[in-house]
Amino acid sequence: MQRVAKDRTIVSVDVEGYLVDDADRRQADIEGAIQRLLAGKPIQSDGSLTAVTLAIEAGVSRATMYRRYRHLVDEFTVQAESFGARRVSASERALCAQIDALKREATQRADELRRIRVARETMANAVYALWSDNLALRDTLAATKSNVSAPNPEPRTHQHGNPQDQHYRNCH
Repeated sequence: MQRVAKDRTIVSVDVEGYLVDDADRRQADIEGAIQRLLAGKPIQSDGSLTAVTLAIEAGVSRATMYRRYRHLVDEFTVQAESFGARRVSASERALCAQIDALKREATQRADELRRIRVARETMANAVYALWSDNLALRDTLAATKSNVSAPNPEPRTHQHGNPQDQHYRNCH
């Protein structure tokens, strides 16, 4: 397909309106970026073997790269995965194993914490229910004409625990 440029020259364009020369340049940029990243010699990126880094290294938008050059992205992904599998050292594998173990431990601890919180809530509800029942029983007992009296609701201290108690002074 052809169209007339601003300077009145005829240029070739593809179906999406991109200049054919631009498309060729973009493809060459992506292929060069793939080679640099796999060689460990990035120019414009951090050098990680990801599609995002490939787009940065090639100077192409991710959308364009995925839409028009998906085959190059797929090729890079396959090469990066096999390249990464060959370059992982024993110490890196050990660190990865340690990270996985720590993640499992964190998950177990989070599960345990959830169980403890549920148990705490259940116990608090049980204590509240018993306290409410106790109050109701005291009210019922106070309303009836009975010779039975409820014990003092205030907590009592142990008779040996207070040095002011006569019993404490006699025993010690």
